[in-house]
Amino acid sequence: MFNRSRSLHNGSPDGLGLDVLFPPAGTSDEDAIVDIVFVHGLGGSRYGTWTKDGVLWGRTVLALDFPTARILGGSWAWGYDTDVVRFFGPVGRSNVQDLAKDLDRDLVQERFEEYQISRPIIFVSHSLGGLVVKDALFMSYREGVKEARESVDKRLAAIKSSTKGVLFAGTPHRGADKAKWAATATTGVVFKKGLFCRNKVPSLLPATCWNNHLICEGGLNTLKRGSEVLERLQDSFRDILEHFGVYTFVEDVGYPKVGRIVEKDSAIIGWHEKEYHMHANHYDMVKFTSDKENDYKKVKFTIREIIKDRIEGGRTEANGILTVAAPGGDAVTMD
Repeated sequence: MFNRSRSLHNGSPDGLGLDVLFPPAGTSDEDAIVDIVFVHGLGGSRYGTWTKDGVLWGRTVLALDFPTARILGGSWAWGYDTDVVRFFGPVGRSNVQDLAKDLDRDLVQERFEEYQISRPIIFVSHSLGGLVVKDALFMSYREGVKEARESVDKRLAAIKSSTKGVLFAGTPHRGADKAKWAATATTGVVFKKGLFCRNKVPSLLPATCWNNHLICEGGLNTLKRGSEVLERLQDSFRDILEHFGVYTFVEDVGYPKVGRIVEKDSAIIGWHEKEYHMHANHYDMVKFTSDKENDYKKVKFTIREIIKDRIEGGRTEANGILTVAAPGGDAVTMD
C-alpha cells in the first residue's frame, strides 16, 4: 500500500509538470496497467484543484478504491503556469496550444520505456484543462497519421492511441461570456471596466489589480462563444473522440450574481459522450473527501467503466466479483 503520510507537495518545487500521486503498491512499474492524468484549469494548481480539507483525493480516496497496480498503475497530476496574462498571451493570442505541447512533451518523458509507451491513459480534466487535453490528443493524433516518408515520434503518437477515456469536468467547450471567463481564470477576480481586480473572495493568483486590459480582453475574446480557437478545438476533437470513452460533468450550483461559470450547453460536447451532473459549483465539483460522496461515486464509476470495458475488456477476475450501483441505479460488476 502507498504511504499515506507523504506530503501533498512532493513534486517539483515550482508546481509544474508531472508528479506521481500514488505509485503501484508493492509492484514494479512494469506491472502497471493504466496511468491516470489529472489536468487542472486556469487559476487552479496541481494539488489545490483536487484538494478539500487537506484531502487530495487522487492520492487517498481514489487509491483506496484502486489499491493495486493490477487495476491502476499510476496517477499523475500535471501542473502549469496559471497566470492569466501568460495563459491568454498578448493581444488575443491563446496559449492553449503551447500548454498542449507541454503536456504531450511531459507525458513522452514519463512514458519513455518500451513497456510504458502503450500503457492505457485516462485523463481527468477540470475547466480550461479540458481544452488543453483536447489539443494535446489531437497533436498526438496528427503525429500518428503522418505520411510514411516522414519521421514519426512513436511516443508522441502513442498518447492518443493509448488513451481509453477522458473526463471533462466543467470544461467550456463552447465558451462563456467574458465575466464568467474572468471568474474561471482567477477564482474570485471579476472583469470590470477594463481591469482585473480582486473582490472579497480569496484569489488563487498572487495579485491585487492588473491594468492590462488589452492583453486580457484580447485573450478573453479568443475564448468567448463562437471563437475561432474553440471552433478549431471542437472540430479537431470530433475527428478522434470515437476512439475512447468521453464523459462530461456539468456543475449544477452557481455563484451569487454570476451563476454557473460553465453552462450545460457549453459543458457538454454533443457527440459520443456520457453526461453527469454534479451537485457543486465550478470549483468544488472536483474536490472530494470521502468515497461516500455521491459526486465522487460518479467519477469512480466512470473510471471503473473505462478500465473494465476498454482496458480489461469486461473480463471477470478469478479472485472474486463485486457488484456496485452505478449512477442512475444500474448495477455494474467489477473486481
